[in-house]
Parts: sequence; C-alpha cells; structure tokens
Amino acid sequence: MEAKRQADKYMERVLNTNDDLKSKFDQKYSSEIEELKARHAKELEMNLQNLKEHHERRSQDLYERKEELEIRLSKVEKQLSDRGQAYEELLFEFRKLQK
Repeated sequence: MEAKRQADKYMERVLNTNDDLKSKFDQKYSSEIEELKARHAKELEMNLQNLKEHHERRSQDLYERKEELEIRLSKVEKQLSDRGQAYEELLFEFRKLQK
C-alpha cells in the first residue's frame, strides 16, 4: 500500500511538472508569436509609409515635369506664332517688291 501511495505521489508530481512545463512552453510560444506579429505589423507599416512617400515624391516630380513641359510648350508655340507672323510679313514685303 505504501509503495502504491508513493507511486501515486510520484505520478502526481510528474504530471504537475509536465503541466508546468507545458504552460511555460505555451506562455513562451504565445509571447514569441505576439512579438513576431508586432514586428511584422511595424515592418508592414514602415513599408506602407515608404511606399506612400515614394508615390508622393514621384507624383510631385511628375507634376513639376508637366509644369515645365507646359511652360516650354507655350514658349515654343509663342515662337512659332512670332516666326509665322514674321514669315507672313516677309512674304508680304517680298510680293510687294515683286510688283
């Protein structure tokens, strides 16, 4: 009987130790999972922010380039108009001289 009680006691201690180890493992596993989730969420947020900044810079660059090209286009159109007008005047004078 005494041996059986000691065996039961020993078995209970083994089971308690096993439960303690399991709960410690579960706590450690859960904390590591939470750390990974937090780290990945932070990295994802940083990547998203970097993409937003890159997109904004790219949009700003394209907008500035568009503005520059529009200014250049208006200058070229003005030059074309001026040269066309000068051509018409020269042509008029040439025809006048021909008469």
